[in-house]
Amino acid sequence: MPMPSVGSPPAVSGGTLPDEGGRFQWHAIIIGVDRYPAFPKKQLSGCVNDANAIRRFLVERVQVPEANIRCLTSPREPAVATPATAAIASNIRAEFEALKGRVKAADHVVLYYAGHGLPVSRVAADGGKDRYYGFAPEDIDRDGQGYANLILGSEIYGLLCAIEAKGATATVIADTCHSGASTRALDQDVRERSLQVDPLSEEQWQAFTEHHPALQRAAAGGRRAMGDMIGPFGAYPGGDFVMLTGCLDSETAKEDHAVLVGDDGQPTKVTHGLMTLALLKELESVDPGAVPSLRWMDFYDRLRRTVAQRAVDIKSSSQTISLEGRREKPVFGGAWRPFAPGFTVRKAEAGVLMVDGGEMQGLEIGAVVAIHPPDTSDFHNPATPGVDAVVEAATPMTSTVRLREAAATVADLSRARLLKPGPNAQPIVVRVVAGAQPMPKAMRDALATQPDDAHGFTLIDDPNDAITPAHAELRRWTGVVPKDVWPSPESWAGARDGWVLVRTDRFGVSSTETKPVPTPDDIVAYLPDAGAPIREIPAERREEVLGAALAHGLSAYGRYLRGRDRRAGDETLASMLAVTLRAGLGTEPSGHATIAEQPLLEPVDGVYSVTDNDWIWAEIRVLRRTDLELQVGWVMFSDDGNVNPLWPTEGTKLQDALSEGSVVFVGWDRESALYLPRRADQGTSMYTLRVIACTGPNGALPLNIASLAQQSVQAGFADELEPARGIQSRGEQSRRPAVKEQPAWYAWDLRLAVASAGR
Repeated sequence: MPMPSVGSPPAVSGGTLPDEGGRFQWHAIIIGVDRYPAFPKKQLSGCVNDANAIRRFLVERVQVPEANIRCLTSPREPAVATPATAAIASNIRAEFEALKGRVKAADHVVLYYAGHGLPVSRVAADGGKDRYYGFAPEDIDRDGQGYANLILGSEIYGLLCAIEAKGATATVIADTCHSGASTRALDQDVRERSLQVDPLSEEQWQAFTEHHPALQRAAAGGRRAMGDMIGPFGAYPGGDFVMLTGCLDSETAKEDHAVLVGDDGQPTKVTHGLMTLALLKELESVDPGAVPSLRWMDFYDRLRRTVAQRAVDIKSSSQTISLEGRREKPVFGGAWRPFAPGFTVRKAEAGVLMVDGGEMQGLEIGAVVAIHPPDTSDFHNPATPGVDAVVEAATPMTSTVRLREAAATVADLSRARLLKPGPNAQPIVVRVVAGAQPMPKAMRDALATQPDDAHGFTLIDDPNDAITPAHAELRRWTGVVPKDVWPSPESWAGARDGWVLVRTDRFGVSSTETKPVPTPDDIVAYLPDAGAPIREIPAERREEVLGAALAHGLSAYGRYLRGRDRRAGDETLASMLAVTLRAGLGTEPSGHATIAEQPLLEPVDGVYSVTDNDWIWAEIRVLRRTDLELQVGWVMFSDDGNVNPLWPTEGTKLQDALSEGSVVFVGWDRESALYLPRRADQGTSMYTLRVIACTGPNGALPLNIASLAQQSVQAGFADELEPARGIQSRGEQSRRPAVKEQPAWYAWDLRLAVASAGR
């Protein structure tokens, strides 16, 4: 069917969709700007067409009520007077504010923009770089106020935070570029969708920041909105959002055209953004009844390939669209089930199975993975059993696997989890210190039966063995479970006595050290043998269930230690990056140059000391170039077994941000400083912040750090005892022939001790 492009959409009633929590409403703000009076040589074509087509699709196919859509457009031909629907800065900001008042819990918002993007930058005297970005409305102008009408990324951030605070979700789509090199091309007629500007002087920079209050105020939750430094979009902290952008930082966004048949029966060529046109064609191909449940994962990879191929077909430079956020989320909102951390399996030629995880994630040669159907969210659901496969070849980021059963088949885009590590992986050692009350036989037998995805642990049960180093101790314990430590304290109120898991390793090295009475600072997790969930278990099975819970927790701790302490096989990349920490109390610094002015945090005996009120930024400097594609991940490991991949978000590539000589600051993400909480029962909580760098072929899949995510051991205990409850944790010249650079990986570990700010 022809692609909708112009005209007023028909009125359609409705606008609600059944959801697990009731019903929700859709809202949309759609912006298209072709007219730029201040830049007469930078007029655009197709942006208003894009906006009208998106509006029509939302009304006709998604059934969003017209009353819930705000469409602001500025066609190339000016109106006699500026209408209330013109895409000028004041109208856009007014719609942002109005939306904050309209949206309610469970609603879904679509924010669409087509037009110029404007990067504004300056290089400070100290060498630090500040870079801000925004959407350019019709009335953008470079004047003494320094682009006062630019709609900054941090303003969009504020809107998204307000939406999230209401319990709603959002999708952001921008057919523009978030770098200074965006173009829109129709055949050979190239039009730019990014206004190129020279770096600002110090005086101009001061005027720019003074006239944009969004740069000065803190975002919701006490985190500063600093997304403008890298582009309009980023991994907004805590945000339940999906963001689709037109191209990578180093690429350009092009224009394409649709051929429609007019009222006179003659074909008409209508200009659109290449990405928007491909997106609409993809969405139009979906059965109308399936639109409400359509997920990004159902078509995003195909959409990305379509856009990339079309750029080749029109003989233009490359264009790679980018998706940030959970791929399993519905495009137009509604109930969804988060996928457990894992890997994606792709079917290649000759039946070869490729996995987007490799040596860095523990998928070494000989490791065993379980492959589950594509839509599997819970790997332990009996309804979606997996088939085993063995890793035959591995690079730092990817691996090739072979099915153990030759007759078995798997679908493309299946999901996988690491079942057993490679044969060279050593099990963690856990010493059992039972004291005067030995472990019951039923508990011991259940503990000895390790879960099917156990990464291996060995128990030292000989009380006279004081010479074998152990990674942790399993000890009898007497006392009351500390408040707020168990994931559901209301169920375990007053629970006392049982077992505790005590860490004995230091910086990844097992130890023979044992303490007569461990303190809460040493305790990884508590497993009381009393409390409401335990009382609900039949007495004859109670010890067996407790033993299974201990086995589950030890397996989780083994996965945690392997992820935290995994080392690269070589040091090829050790000299590629320089990693330092900056931290402090009080007002968070804003802007690259301001962060760079903060004092460096120095470790003492390998440990950085901070408080739970300190903001933290890591400074990552790229010291040398690579012929391959450099990718970096930033992951937080807390010593209670929790693993939180912080940055980048899943599916994000970082080519421009990681060029030689560049400096990247990252906290919770690129927008917000990191704050490390102290566990309620501990005086000092320990963390390891890990910077992981790896290289791969140009065009390789993005680095998959999401597969490292893991909940705490305490939550692992709770999973076994309260299975129905969801858990939410915390060079010199040489005559030798040049050697082709090989993919490699390396990690920098930063150990932190977090004390109370009041101590």
